[in-house]
Amino acid sequence: MIKKLFRASLRQLLGLFTKIAIKKHNINIIAITGSGKTSLAKEVSYNLLHSKYPGRRNVETPDTEFYIPLTILGFLYYPQNLIKWLALILETMLKLAVIKPHKHFIVLEMTFINDSIFNFWIKILNPDLILIIGEVENSKKFNMVKKIIKVEDSKLFKTNDFLDLAFKIGKIYNIRSDKVKKILENTEFPKPRIGIIKKGDITIVDSTYIYRPPPLKSVLEMFNDISLNKYILSDFKDDFKKPLIKKLGWARITNLNSVLRGVVIIRTHRFNNSINRWI
Repeated sequence: MIKKLFRASLRQLLGLFTKIAIKKHNINIIAITGSGKTSLAKEVSYNLLHSKYPGRRNVETPDTEFYIPLTILGFLYYPQNLIKWLALILETMLKLAVIKPHKHFIVLEMTFINDSIFNFWIKILNPDLILIIGEVENSKKFNMVKKIIKVEDSKLFKTNDFLDLAFKIGKIYNIRSDKVKKILENTEFPKPRIGIIKKGDITIVDSTYIYRPPPLKSVLEMFNDISLNKYILSDFKDDFKKPLIKKLGWARITNLNSVLRGVVIIRTHRFNNSINRWI
């Protein structure tokens, strides 16, 4: 009950900060949602708009709502306890007071959590454009949005053919067709959330994160049937509360220097300097 009240209060406070930031910096939000390949559509949209305007996009879309205000407010970490949340709130108040206005756009890929939470953030963000990729639940929630591009058939994205979508975005934001084609040709699509890296006799599973790591169970299931030594290096405290790790034979380690062979899952913050040299 206390946790639920805390989240509700935090939602209202972060929503207020987000509104203030959007107004102060005159931020144009391009929101992307749906059952299709939203992460690919995000990269296409960002590269097109960034060719003409200053902007940002979220680099990670976990199944939690607070990455939305954290992205808008410019934070690349997710507080893990009350003290860190309080520190973030104080830092946000300071940033909103002292940072000079900077007009730009943000391309924001949004996961659907539930109707009330999704609607709350859509109203706060007031997007300039929404891209609906594939199917969505209750599309009436987008009636207040100024511009909407719908790609009804997500099968279109099996071939990564984004030319039609790119032309529509280019038309809205006055980007010439020849430039749209060139930008699309040079667009680098995002890597998988979980990466596999071979380092001699060690297989490193890159499950690093910015806001929240991928679900632990889905990572462990990739290696259910292997007979190699299995290690996990994580700074995500909830990982080691789960009996699944011991049950499946994973040993906890605090650094990689002692590992000679086997599989190592790394679940630390992506900007952890001690880990970067390994991945």
